[in-house]
Order: sequence, then C-alpha cells, then structure tokens
Amino acid sequence: MLETIDDASVKQQIIDFLQDVSISITPDAAERFSDFRKYVKPETSVFIGLLPGGDYREVVKTSARLHKQGFRVVPHFTARNIPNQSTLEDYLNSVCETAAVDEVLVLAGDVATPVGEYHCSMQLLETGLFDKYGIKRIGVAGHPEGSPDIGVEELNRALAQKNAFASQTNAEMYILTQFCFDAADIIAWEKQINAAGNRLPICAGIAGPMELGALLRIATKCKIGDSIRMMARLAGGLAKSKTMQTSDQIIAGLASHRARTPETKIQRAHVFTFGNLSNATRWIYSMADGEFSLNDNAQNGDLFL
Repeated sequence: MLETIDDASVKQQIIDFLQDVSISITPDAAERFSDFRKYVKPETSVFIGLLPGGDYREVVKTSARLHKQGFRVVPHFTARNIPNQSTLEDYLNSVCETAAVDEVLVLAGDVATPVGEYHCSMQLLETGLFDKYGIKRIGVAGHPEGSPDIGVEELNRALAQKNAFASQTNAEMYILTQFCFDAADIIAWEKQINAAGNRLPICAGIAGPMELGALLRIATKCKIGDSIRMMARLAGGLAKSKTMQTSDQIIAGLASHRARTPETKIQRAHVFTFGNLSNATRWIYSMADGEFSLNDNAQNGDLFL
C-alpha cells in the first residue's frame, strides 16, 4: 500500500521508540552464538541473566566475551542467588575489571528460599558497593501486571524505597518491566505508579518472537498475570506469527503513547530474546531501521513486517 502522511508519522514513532533498544540473554543461551556481531548492532546493551541456581562466574565469562566483541554488558545481580557481601563484591569487581561494566540490573530473584543473607534488591543497593565500583546506571524491576508472590502494597512500598534510594546514589536509576502482552496494561500501570510518586524512567520489557507454546511456558514460569488472556488472544493460526503480531502491537502502542504524551516516563524498549537471538534481533531491527510497512489498522498497533 502507498504510505500516507499519517502512516509516515506512526512509522517514525516506532523507529524513534526503538533507537536505544536493548536485549537480554542467559550465559547458556549465549554459548550457542560464537559471534554476537552477526546478529546484534555494535554497542548495544546486552543484559546477561543470572538465573536461579546459576553461577555468577558464568555471567562474568559471558560478559567478558561480549565486551570484547564491542557490546555494552549489563549483568543481573539477583539478591536471592548471592550468599553474602564477599560474593557480591567479587562478582561486581570481576565484571567491572573484565567487561568495563558501568550498568547493572538489580533484582530480588525468583527462588523461594535465598541462598544466603539477601532476599530483596534493596539489600544489595544499600551495601553501597555499586557506587564504590563506579556504576553509572542501575535498573530495578517493574511489575505492570503485579505478582502472585508479592502483594500490591508491598510492590508499591518497594518502588517507593527505590525512588528514595535514587536520591542517595551516584547512579541514574530506572525501571525495567517484566514482559507483558498489552501496551494498555503498561500504560495504566505507569499512570498508577506515577500518581503514587514514581520519578524513575521506565524501560518496557517486550517478549521477542517465539513459538507460542514455549512463550506460554515461560510466561507461566515467570508468573506473568496475563498468561490466560494471552492464550485466548493468540489461539489459532501459526503460533510464531501470532506471537510476533502481538509484540508488534505492544511496540506500536507504546511508541504512540510516548509520542502523544510528553510527560510519560516510558522511554525505550527492552527485548527478552529467550535464547532466540537471531530471530529476535532480525525482528526488532526491521522495525528500528524502518524496514516494515503498515496496514490499515496501524494506528491501533497492528503492523505488517
């Protein structure tokens, strides 16, 4: 179809929203790709996950390799996987020395029983070690759909504590959200937390394209509250294309919201690759580079890629 002026505006909103897109991968998944430069643009921020039961030294090893290939590495620091301050400092010192790390993602961690003395992200932040090692940016978790393990009041209290801590650290802090399946849920959540006093910018987590069944298993494991509604939405047809279409809609919806709402704190996107690095980066860069066209419902978030 011929692109109209309105189409051009919508398309540019999407391109602008994705200019600083980051991705995530685990050390195990990263081992399958010897050279990330074949798939990922230079200087992209690549988040390296520390999974439950994982060894932080594997994160250090992966971080060093990707740093040498020209990427900005952002390791996860998950409180419930770190036994004590000595281990925390060794982990932090190692990634800073071997991968020039200046940004981290600090999380509680999804294990029922902590391996040591830490059980929440604030305990890691309050050690002062991130300032000691010159960390410039710190991401913390956001839960637009809530959490079955943490009540709303506790989530709100934790976010208020992180906002207060932001004025005490030398680092810039931001929120990275859990992946969701509807832009409206993220926008409504942002409105709610901002009304409660949030001042931190928001990076929206988005699921990369993958087979439907696998995504549902991950959503269930991650305890995403909207899994059942997503299942109904994506039922029928080719699972992979349906999943990709839904992620397209989220990006389009958030890009439009960002363009229309100057005061929004939703600034950029982060793609969870779930190990599908080549598919995820091909998909996201096609949009970031403007290599897509819009259908007649583009302003509602439906794209043809």
